Formats: sequence, structure tokens, C-alpha cells
Amino acid sequence: MLDKNTLFRIFEESKDKFKIKIKKRQLLDNAIKLLDFKEIIAITGVRRSGKTYLMYELMQYLIKKVNKESIVYINFEDERLSFLETKDLDKIFEYFFEFRKPEGKIYFFFDEIQNVPKWEKWIARSYEKYKFIISGSNSSLLSSELTSAIAGRYVEIHMYPFSFKEICDDNLSIYKIEDVGKIKKQYNYYLEFGGFPEIIINRRKELLQEYYRSILLKDVISRYNIKYKDVLEKLSLLISSNIGKLFSLYKLNKEFDIGINTIKNYINYLEKSFLFFSLSKFDYSLRKQMFNPKKFYSIDWALSNSINFKFSEDYGRILENVVFIELKRMNNIVYYHKNKHECDFVIKKGLKIVNAIQVTKELNDENKQREINGLIEALKTYKLKEGTILTAEQEKTFTKNDKQGKKYKIIVKPIWKYLLEK
Repeated sequence: MLDKNTLFRIFEESKDKFKIKIKKRQLLDNAIKLLDFKEIIAITGVRRSGKTYLMYELMQYLIKKVNKESIVYINFEDERLSFLETKDLDKIFEYFFEFRKPEGKIYFFFDEIQNVPKWEKWIARSYEKYKFIISGSNSSLLSSELTSAIAGRYVEIHMYPFSFKEICDDNLSIYKIEDVGKIKKQYNYYLEFGGFPEIIINRRKELLQEYYRSILLKDVISRYNIKYKDVLEKLSLLISSNIGKLFSLYKLNKEFDIGINTIKNYINYLEKSFLFFSLSKFDYSLRKQMFNPKKFYSIDWALSNSINFKFSEDYGRILENVVFIELKRMNNIVYYHKNKHECDFVIKKGLKIVNAIQVTKELNDENKQREINGLIEALKTYKLKEGTILTAEQEKTFTKNDKQGKKYKIIVKPIWKYLLEK
């Protein structure tokens, strides 16, 4: 049973969130605009990416506009609320109006709301009266659950760990020679520590393994009642050590003595937890897209490094992962291209491929022809005039002819500069 005194303490503790010092996230301005609309704001993303602190930022913005008695924050991962059932949400409302004296519009911030059974139906009943800002660490929050109950009544904000632009000193400019060295130093720090807020702000890289175990346990094993836990863990480790490499279900089926449908489900669960993202080969046939081998990328390269040293040895793969996450952060629809040659990323807008990108540590005598051939094949296939090769340090622009003599513009750019320009 929900204890009134416990809830009173939780309500009072929520007022402390107005005082927390927070580093502004790029998503804040868009989130603030959504506060004026009646739609539910649903903040999704991997654990510890900053969803809670985005809620705090919104609360701190609201406190300047509305009575603080009209704002309440509840974290449903609080052990004091671990037993909650759907009916207890009605009690929360009842006690809220008993303890508080709200004025005007009321804002409910519900963190990790997926821990309450059938929460979505309850919010659907209350949606017209109050403003809800909810969060969840699993993509199921917005799949069968939310969409079936309140379809068309929410706007999603997907949260990633810090971008390089967010951690880089705003006073530094890529166009000032005296600033470039400082930017590169911060960039190297970003490559080492990744983008999880607490890791990068407090330099606590030792927490990464704890993050990884928490995601596996809470968002995969417990949530989906995983039967073959050892297989799931080995599968996760295999993916993390082979970032950017091709995988097929058949190959994984041979690797593990378990049914192919189980492997398919386990991969799906890992993706739903936002631990990994799969990348499909682009094909105009959706059926072929489904059956072609996929690549996988980690939500955070430092997280993968913390559990698998093999990945940390491949600097080029780390750079590829950094670029992939940035492309996803910018809401791009991303694929890889492969025919006779391979191109790391092609970006789709509408029905067309509009950009092609190669990523490599450096262009040298060994790989230059391979990287250029893959990029030009993609440019030619999708009728593009120019493409990009992202490297650690090199920067230049040149043209290259295909076998038919058609010219293509190729822009070579350092990744740190690309990340700051976006």
C-alpha cells in the first residue's frame, strides 16, 4: 500500500531539483517549446544519458514561469515506490492535491514511468487535464505500450550521451589557430571517456562497467525474463568487440548453440535497451534490407572499451562509432552501402540517398584506393556529386573521375571539425 508520509517526503524532495546546477543540453530549447502544447513529452534514451537532468532543466525553466507548487517530480525507480500498481497512481494524485496548493497548469514529471504496470492507460485518462513529461530507458516505452493507448498525443525527445559540441568549450573556435590545439585536447578526452554525463564531467570512467551491467540486468534480462542469460551476455560481448563489422543471423546461429529466433529476439532486446544500434545495407527492396547482413554500433564507444579491450585497439572503429552516433543524434536515417565496394554510411532523406560518408583513421597508400572506390561507387549509385571522407587529422578537397570520366568532389575532413560544424 502506498504510504502517505512516504509520498509527502518524495513531493518535498522534488523541490530540491530546482537548485541543482546543470550543464545545458542541446535538446533543451526544443523541449521548452513543447511545454506550451498539451501533448505528452516522452524523453527516451539509454540509462544515464541525461534524461533525468533534462527534466530538471525543464523544471528550473518552469519555476520562473509558474508556481512551484504546480510542479512535481517522481522517480519510479525509487525503491520506496518499487511495489506500485496502476491504482496507486490515483493515490499519487489524491495526495498531491492534499499536500500541495497548485495554481494554474499542473506539470507532472514522471521518471522511468515504465516501472508502473499499465501506466499508459492511466495517463490516457488524465492527459487532457495536466501536462505530463515522462521518461523511459527502453524503446518499448513508445512501441506497443504508449502508442496503443494515446496514439498521436505524445512527442518524443530521444536523448543520447553528450555530443562533442556539448562538452567542447563554447569560447573556442575551429577557425582560430590558437584554439585548435585546445579543441583537439578536448576531443581526445571525448574519445577516451565517451559521452555519458557523469563519466565525462567527473572523470569517473570506472563507472562504465556498472552502467553496462545495469542496462543488461534492468532493461534486458529482468524486463524480458531472459532464459539464456549467459548467451545474451556473450552475444553482447561479441557485438561490442566487432563494432562496424558485418553480422548475419546465420553466422550468429553457428556461433551460439541456440535457435535463430532466440538470437533474433536477444538482438532486438539489446537494441530496445539502446545499448546497440543495428545498421542495414541500403536496398530499395525492404525484404532484401531485412535479410542482408547488418552492422552494429555501440551507444558509447568508451562503454564498449570498458568491457572489451579488443575494440579499444581499433582506433578506426572507434572513430566510425563516433560518427555513427552523431548521425543518429541528428535524426538521420542511416544505412551502409555495399556492392563491389563498400561505403560506411549513406543517408536517406525522403525516398532518396542524399549523402555518402567514409570514415577512416587516415588516408594512406594502403587504404586510399579502397576508401575512394567505395565512396565513388556510392556516389555513382545514388547519383550524388560529392561525398565526404572523415579522418583523424587530414583535411583537403579534391576531384576524382570514375571509369567513364565523370568527376566527383571528395571532401576530406577531421572528425573533430565535422562534429563541431554540425
